[in-house]
Amino acid sequence: MKIGVATGHSHRTNITERRFEFTVCRKVDRHLQYLLASADYDVVDIPDRIYMDSTNDEALRFKTRHFNENAVELAVELHLNAGGGKYSTCIYWDNGARISEVGLAVSASICAQWATAFQWPTIGAMPQSYFQRDLWFLNKSNAPAIIPEPAFKDNPEQRAYMETEAFAAQYAATVFTGIEIWRYELR
Repeated sequence: MKIGVATGHSHRTNITERRFEFTVCRKVDRHLQYLLASADYDVVDIPDRIYMDSTNDEALRFKTRHFNENAVELAVELHLNAGGGKYSTCIYWDNGARISEVGLAVSASICAQWATAFQWPTIGAMPQSYFQRDLWFLNKSNAPAIIPEPAFKDNPEQRAYMETEAFAAQYAATVFTGIEIWRYELR
């Protein structure tokens, strides 16, 4: 199975919180790619120069175009949440009337891992319309696409954990396990 894995945002962001998110999620990205490749997934990566040389919007457009050109079967963009919450969620595509069944299934499988991995609750897999959002990565990806958000970077307790190496490893491991369980259930 061919999976595209991307880090949210880019290094060139001028917003401090997004830079923190990028730094944390880049570590997760590397862990996740290693786990997926070790399990014989065909992983499509984003070149480091895109993250370093592009603005957030340029990087976002490149990610979706790159995954579409490489015909990935699942597109994953790693993020952290913001806005004062205390939960985890995984967002998948919908347009208000239809949903991505694959996006829902993979997101639900990942959130099931988070329910036992983290000390805070998960609200489960949610379509983008639940948050009244229209997200480029989900809308422009040809493949089913998801945006995992396991914690809030503006929650002091969660952020303290995000600053550890353990968080990056756990984030990657839970996403990997969720994908593996979903793929196993397809058989």
